[in-house]
Amino acid sequence: MLSELHKNAIARKEFKFHNPATNIFIYVYQDEWMAENYHVSGGYWIGMSSKSFKGTTSDMNIASKRLTNLREAPKTVGGVQEEDRKEKFRKNLLNGHKANEVSNKEFPNIDDWGKQYDRRNELVAEYEKELMQSYDITKDQLREIVSEGKQKY
Repeated sequence: MLSELHKNAIARKEFKFHNPATNIFIYVYQDEWMAENYHVSGGYWIGMSSKSFKGTTSDMNIASKRLTNLREAPKTVGGVQEEDRKEKFRKNLLNGHKANEVSNKEFPNIDDWGKQYDRRNELVAEYEKELMQSYDITKDQLREIVSEGKQKY
């Protein structure tokens, strides 16, 4: 399947500067949400294939721990169902992305990176507090959910 996707990408000719494409990256995510929100969940792929224009074969990387974890039966941890933990993890991802967007808009000048960084951290703390209140969870529970999410979702 990946070979076919690479062939199709190389065959495309609508690129402005490089025909065919010089580098092709194909990511495999665990579900549609992660794929549609790749700008938020970019690092949480299960498989990644890359091929340079000079390469005759593609390089394949598998996030084996995440793939193995997907095969496990859903568990209840601390009285919280796995789907609920996944929802909280994803909401936290979206909040981090939102904090980046807001801080970038408030401090668009590259010279203000320190202010942007500080503002992002303020927003993350604010959004985490809102998330914890809305789901009635503690900071420790959120940390556990995020830690699990990075490995599993």
